[in-house]
Amino acid sequence: MSESDSSMAENRRLAALRATQLLDTPNEARFDRWVQLARKTFDVPIALVSFVDADRQWFKARSGLNEQETPRSLSFCSHAIQQRGIMVVEDATQDDRFKDNRLVLDEPGIRFYAGAPLQTPNGEQVGTLCIIDTKVRQLTVSQLTTLRALGDAVQAEMNLHAYQSAAEDLIQQQSETSETNQRLLEREERLSSIYDLAPVGISICDADGQLIEANHAAEAILNQSMEALTHRQIDDPDWRIFDERGFILDPQDFASSRALRERRPVTNQIMKLEQGAYSVWLSVSASPLPDGGAIIVYSDISDLKQQQDRIRYLAAHDQLTGLCNRSEFMHELDGRIAVARNTDQTLSVITFDINHFKEINESAGHTIGDQLLLEVAKRLQRHVRSRDLIARIGGDEFAIITFHHEAEIEALIERLLAQLSHAYEIQSAEFRINISAGVATLPRHSDSADVLLRRADMAMFHAKTMDLPYCRYHDALNNFYLRRIALVEGLEYAIRTSALRPYLQPQLNIETGELVGAEVLLRWQDPDFGWVSPAEFIPLAEERGLICRITQYVIRNVLQQLQTWREEGLEMRGRVGINISIRDLEQPQFVEELLEQVATSGCHPKQLELEITETAFMRDPEVALATLTKLHEAGFSLAIDDFGIGHSVLNYLKQIQADVLKIDISFTRELLTSAADKAIIQTIIATANIFGMKTLAEGVESAEQAQELRRLGCDYAQGYWYGEPQPIADFETNWLRDGRAAGRETSNS
Repeated sequence: MSESDSSMAENRRLAALRATQLLDTPNEARFDRWVQLARKTFDVPIALVSFVDADRQWFKARSGLNEQETPRSLSFCSHAIQQRGIMVVEDATQDDRFKDNRLVLDEPGIRFYAGAPLQTPNGEQVGTLCIIDTKVRQLTVSQLTTLRALGDAVQAEMNLHAYQSAAEDLIQQQSETSETNQRLLEREERLSSIYDLAPVGISICDADGQLIEANHAAEAILNQSMEALTHRQIDDPDWRIFDERGFILDPQDFASSRALRERRPVTNQIMKLEQGAYSVWLSVSASPLPDGGAIIVYSDISDLKQQQDRIRYLAAHDQLTGLCNRSEFMHELDGRIAVARNTDQTLSVITFDINHFKEINESAGHTIGDQLLLEVAKRLQRHVRSRDLIARIGGDEFAIITFHHEAEIEALIERLLAQLSHAYEIQSAEFRINISAGVATLPRHSDSADVLLRRADMAMFHAKTMDLPYCRYHDALNNFYLRRIALVEGLEYAIRTSALRPYLQPQLNIETGELVGAEVLLRWQDPDFGWVSPAEFIPLAEERGLICRITQYVIRNVLQQLQTWREEGLEMRGRVGINISIRDLEQPQFVEELLEQVATSGCHPKQLELEITETAFMRDPEVALATLTKLHEAGFSLAIDDFGIGHSVLNYLKQIQADVLKIDISFTRELLTSAADKAIIQTIIATANIFGMKTLAEGVESAEQAQELRRLGCDYAQGYWYGEPQPIADFETNWLRDGRAAGRETSNS
């Protein structure tokens, strides 16, 4: 497009923007509600209705932003209006158009943007409905559909405003018209022109309320001929007009009747006209004329009402399953609690969670995962009463509100769990799932919707933790969760103040007794709770997003200690094992930052052995494999911890190129008494040999276990028989300074 063509196109666009008559107008509830709904629906901090002017973007509606306008040069929306579809920027810092933008570099720190263009009837794109986040994110196809639906609703409001503004101008002109012949002639000419061109219906009634004029748009909108229209009274009782609640509207309450009777304008009355099978939603404005009659202007807003209904549905329902979403569930729970109180009924909230769903989702694919969720929803719907409410309140969490006697609840849950546990046939594959459930009951456990759901969740989480099918809430669970909350606060403080203590447990060659390495094991003594087991605080750190900070804390301590030993002339034989999480492997710069830390300390990657559990690996095998490959290529040793107890990692072993398979303590413990555990250990050792890996048995506590492991061909071992986890200073004294690193006494090997 030439410069002159581009300039003309922009002039047309700006003219269309001016024609909306929205620039620099006050806030309006009909626009504000859409940005509030968009912000809530997408859980974003900012949502805007933005119009792109010549040198600025001006916000007709805004939620989460104080500014009324910003320079066009900073506007994401000025780019969005250049394309017909929704513009999505997942990470503004990686987009050449925006990475140097002040709104990205400074406040509000935009990272994510999605804008649906707003188009006038003549096709000009004048602005957007946009959502903004300060975090990098993506939109699913269903979310894009929802944003487009919201944009269509705002667009309908914008164009309706333009039509109504034009109609109000006409009403004003009519009100100012005198009764001179010249004025009447001018009015007739003007009306004739407007009648022919206006996209809104226009009718005029006389002082007696009889319709005497109507334009062609009125015929189309009202689905009646001109002859039929111009022989009816505005308060004809045969009009079938309904209000927004669905009640018949009294003809005396029509906008036209009121304007004629009260001699004042009545604007924007929403009503529904029904004529046989035909129906139309209207926005009606009416104003009295100097001659005693009235002018009535009405717009067909059926599309807008459909969009509103669609948005209301989307706001209240889960798009995948069609069940109520969390917001609607809480609204319904409030109402049903009121009913239960008034009728003295027992109400229960039951929550269900699919255990290990993330692993299913990632190993089988999101399409399979979605179909599995859909099937779970269908089974729940088939096996509850019609009066019970089912909702999907989280990714893999469902909830039910039910009126049952307390004695019946457990039977209901058991029946539902039995149905949900049957195999699912999806795309010719069979899936079985394990589900945990929790229940809380009104009035015993609470009469608050928020508390009731939270306590059902507590019970469900306890069932999951204790490997139970379901759990009913009881007061002890509240104490359990209060402890968890306090532990999280304490753990954050411990990380911040270096209160976590790295201990080292020696790892030895079973054959020679020589030290081959040590594993870092954290110990934590909380001021209030005393010694807290890693089995409790490590999963808590994973759940609350603290695990990466803990990993960095351990790495920093280990590298500092290796540097200190080197400076003191002490040799740490073998490698120091550090446990890492899948969350660490998901960090984009994990490998690069680790290599930089190792280089800065003067250490070498070969001095570290990075351990990841088999279960953690299988939570996101593709990401884990990609990062572990980089670590292996950089020279780090890799170990698969707890091998044999999680989801099988066998398909990936060759690609991982791990150095060590660690035999879980549960197998070592029963080695001498269980033929099955012994066979599993033999299989693990054989597997390691096939792939050229070493094996290390954890939890060796006796000479007999050590001797049997040596006979089976296990390479290394750690456990209390060789040495308990000990503070670094004690490990240094016992293993680096007294010569024990060279070999352990034969009697203990």
